[in-house]
Amino acid sequence: MRLGQRLVSDFRYLRSVAAMAPTAIQNRPGIGRSVPAELAKVITRHPDRIAIVDASDDGREVTFAELGDRAARVAAWASEQGIGRGDVVALLMPNRPEYVSTWLGLAGLGTVTALINTNLTGESLAHSVSVAGARHVIVDPELADAWASARAHIDRSEDSGEDRGEDSGEDSGEDSDDRDDRGGAITEWHDLEAELADRPGGEFEPVPLTTDDPLFFIYTSGTTGLPKAARFTHGKFLLAAGAIPRLLGIGPDDRMYVPLPLYHTAGGVMALGAPLLRGAGVVLTRKFSASRFWDDCVTHRATMFQYIGELCRYLVNSPPHPLERAHELRVVIGNGLRPDVWEEFQERFLIDRIIEFYGATEGNTTLINLDGKVGSLGRMPARLARAAGLHLVEYDIETDEVRRTPEGRCVEVGNDTPGEAIARITKATPFDGYSDRDATET
Repeated sequence: MRLGQRLVSDFRYLRSVAAMAPTAIQNRPGIGRSVPAELAKVITRHPDRIAIVDASDDGREVTFAELGDRAARVAAWASEQGIGRGDVVALLMPNRPEYVSTWLGLAGLGTVTALINTNLTGESLAHSVSVAGARHVIVDPELADAWASARAHIDRSEDSGEDRGEDSGEDSGEDSDDRDDRGGAITEWHDLEAELADRPGGEFEPVPLTTDDPLFFIYTSGTTGLPKAARFTHGKFLLAAGAIPRLLGIGPDDRMYVPLPLYHTAGGVMALGAPLLRGAGVVLTRKFSASRFWDDCVTHRATMFQYIGELCRYLVNSPPHPLERAHELRVVIGNGLRPDVWEEFQERFLIDRIIEFYGATEGNTTLINLDGKVGSLGRMPARLARAAGLHLVEYDIETDEVRRTPEGRCVEVGNDTPGEAIARITKATPFDGYSDRDATET
């Protein structure tokens, strides 16, 4: 990059950082702000706006008022079950509006929701529930068989002296009386809608919480072993979801198309939280479908889309669709968009702006490509990188290790050298760790 181009790029980056600075300051560690409290404000201000459109359920629309009403009923129901601040509830449910109001209602009590991957079965599913320390699990009827496949593994965990739960017996959701000295049996509910059906609604009134309080457990992919449960705080949600509207210029008439799973950070925090915190809408689908993508976007007037790179590749490799250039998408954001797909995706589908970024659920830093450079996941001006404690160090791809000097120190990379990004852990850029102390330390 030439000097003039770099100066322009640096100015653009610093201007965006300055725009996002109020979000970072408002949600710094220890501040008395929480996700349910902020969403409750939006619900009060815009009760009749459409919050979520369920494209997989004939375009069913849920207003902010309806979202808050169900969250209030979930909170009242959970409180009656003895669920409260600091408790962990595992949520096994497909993408649907009720997913959002369920964790929102629980969060209003200070309860932590473990967002369980709906593709898991057996040992991996049992592990995900156990490693988060969940003593309660909400199971969508669609996923009852998956949960049943995990029960035997949870039983064996107890036999070996680890935490586990007993069958609650009936699917009615009644607590089991069989409890032990290791934290008690897991209580499970297989039809939460039946539990809430006759319960009167009301105003959603969250308990006071801070940005340091845990909101979710979100899991690593488990590609190198069983999934780890990453601790995700209210502050991290508000910072991640609150910064995006400034990047995308989200207004009240915008709608984010969300085919990504809500149990991951990309779909469940960024794509979902950013519009909702601004009083805008979300178009939700159970899963991604290349053949249905443009129909959904046009029918439900989506203006934004959060991707992972493979989704864009699927669309590029699909046959021409009559609506693929008749949509209202103006900006897409995501990660993993390969250079060989990027330009074709943007030109074929008339996408004005693509924002590629890099981040990790448990990470404490982010890179953003604000220049639109094809194939780049982002950059950070040198002075800002130093201030943020971000460094690129030499990395040996063959050994999968950071290269070090004889004294054991990392070596910063030069231009065109493969490297790994590392960031200093500070109070302003914390690492919140995992549910498991050993995993956090290593």
